[in-house]
Amino acid sequence: MTLKITKNTQQLREKLTQVEKPSGIAGEAMLRANTVRDQANLLGYAPDNIIINGDMKIAQRGTSTTTADGFLADRFKTTNGTGGNITTTQESDGPHTKDGHFKYYTQLNVTQADTSLASTEWGGVFYIIEGNDWDWFNYGTANAETATLSFWHCHNVAGTYCVTLRNQGGGSNRNYVVEYTQDIADEWQKTVIVFPGDFSGTWTTGTGGAVSILFTYANGSSYHADSVTETNKWFGGTYYHSTENQVNLMSAVNNKFRLTGVQIVRGNHPDGLPFQFRHYSEELLRCQRYYQTYQFTTQTFVYIEGSISTYRWIHVPGWSKTNMRTTPTVTLPSVPSNSAINGFGTNYVSSIATGGISEEALSIRVTTQTSGGNSFELRHWDGLSGSKIQFNAEI
Repeated sequence: MTLKITKNTQQLREKLTQVEKPSGIAGEAMLRANTVRDQANLLGYAPDNIIINGDMKIAQRGTSTTTADGFLADRFKTTNGTGGNITTTQESDGPHTKDGHFKYYTQLNVTQADTSLASTEWGGVFYIIEGNDWDWFNYGTANAETATLSFWHCHNVAGTYCVTLRNQGGGSNRNYVVEYTQDIADEWQKTVIVFPGDFSGTWTTGTGGAVSILFTYANGSSYHADSVTETNKWFGGTYYHSTENQVNLMSAVNNKFRLTGVQIVRGNHPDGLPFQFRHYSEELLRCQRYYQTYQFTTQTFVYIEGSISTYRWIHVPGWSKTNMRTTPTVTLPSVPSNSAINGFGTNYVSSIATGGISEEALSIRVTTQTSGGNSFELRHWDGLSGSKIQFNAEI
């Protein structure tokens, strides 16, 4: 007996196209993504932003300063080496952007103009990156990695501005100068700059300053890089702040330089990556590695070392909120006039000074005008109530 078996013809390719992909909606989106960057965005992944306080929300020192060389928003240092004056402020009416809402930004406002810069006059906003945060870029080696900088700016004078990346340690002799444009005055714009890795030079590691980023707002001719031969590439030499095309923002009173959303990440991202916002508490703790304060309350206890001594001591245990970059410089508050330790009558405190400091405790020597009090007792003093000790470990 012969059996004959027949079956319908099947088009395998056609059937495969009908098979449902077990990927779900998210998987479909991943499959449709055109670039690795698009896939990274879908996963919520991006390289770490090594800039601390790039959205300018932490300002432990206050919200306004007229100092020519100092910090306002934590980690960002304003330098004014021109013949004019500026006021630096933390503003809170920041822009809503495609990266999100930047509530805060740093603003430099010209209060006295310098219409003709001398050759060595200049001004800018610095950010210095610690070596521990820059080590993974491997600069100065054959494995140096590309870095992408992005930031938002809203200057009231349209024109050409410059950013310089430079090795902070090791001679400050490797420079990468880039021009960017404020296309429309008083309009927030995002600029993205890709820096190829530098295989040369000395780049500090560890807790020292490795890299400085300088956002220039005015620059004299002595610090010009040639816009044709010395831009968009690494070159040797010291202290190049801009090209000859740099706007002189100091040219008129009420000119304004505004900056926020500063971010630098590993890799080549010419379109930029979304800004990485961090929780306030996390950002504050990162800032306190470089600067923090301790505020006195009422009834600070003073230890009386001996009745025949004019020295007394305040001990501040647990002052540090986090490990600081290095042993900080301690700035104590001023002693109010005619202020006495409880029970000392008119034997007023004449001065205070740092006695010793560790990560666990700080001792402060309190000197009174004359000796007195009982040895080995505690007394309280309200003279420092509300005032602050400053701990500075900035680079």
